[in-house]
This record gives sequence, structure tokens and C-alpha cells, in this order.
Amino acid sequence: MKLFRKNKRSLIDQGALSKLGITLDQRQKKLADYLGRRTQYWNRNAKITALAIFSLLFGGAFLLLILHAVLH
Repeated sequence: MKLFRKNKRSLIDQGALSKLGITLDQRQKKLADYLGRRTQYWNRNAKITALAIFSLLFGGAFLLLILHAVLH
């Protein structure tokens, strides 16, 4: 019975997942820095307008997806 033995494959998978998490974190930070530089000189109203457009665009896409799933 192998109830309490660790599987070597699971340890390898955990290492790969750890590397993937670190890589994704680095890319997310790099993208956030890039977007911060791009919007550095925007005033408050421009940022609020961009947020509203983003929210409406993706909110509308989500609503369309939900309606499509319910109707079909």
C-alpha cells in the first residue's frame, strides 16, 4: 500500500507550477509598469472615462455571453 509515500511526479509538477506562478507574476508586474507609464500623464477625468469604456465593453460582452448561453 502506498498511502504515505510521496510521488516523485507530484513533486515535479509542484515545481513546474511554482515556476509558472513566478513567471506569471513577473509578466503581470511588467505589464502593470508599462500601463502605469502609458497613463502617467492622464488626468483624473481621462482615467475615469477609460475605466467606464472598459467596463461597458467587457460588461456588454459578458452580458451577451450569458444571454447566448441562456437562450441556446
